[in-house]
Amino acid sequence: MAYLINCPQCGSSISNEANECPYCGASLMVSQQSYVSSNKSQTQNDKESTGLNILSFIFPIVGLILYFVFIGNQPKKAKGVGTWALAGFIVGFVIGLIGSF
Repeated sequence: MAYLINCPQCGSSISNEANECPYCGASLMVSQQSYVSSNKSQTQNDKESTGLNILSFIFPIVGLILYFVFIGNQPKKAKGVGTWALAGFIVGFVIGLIGSF
C-alpha cells in the first residue's frame, strides 16, 4: 500500500514506493528503511503506562496535556491517559459537589 513520505533532501511529498525523488533526484532506499524502523519502534512503545495513568487520574490537567502529546504517534497511550484524566476530573467534581453540602 502506497503512502506519502517527505523527501529527506528537498522535503517534497512523494510516494513511499519511489526509488528516488522526482523533484530533486535524491535516492530514497535508505530513508524508507529508516522510516519503517522508526515506525516500528513507535508502535512497540505504544502501550499503556500504569504510572502515567495514575498521574493522569490524580492530576487531570497533566493527563490532558499528555493526551495531546501522545495522540499523534502513540494513540494507545494517549487513550489511556485521556481516559484516566477524564475519570479523575469526574471523581474530583463529584467530591467537590458532596463537600459543598
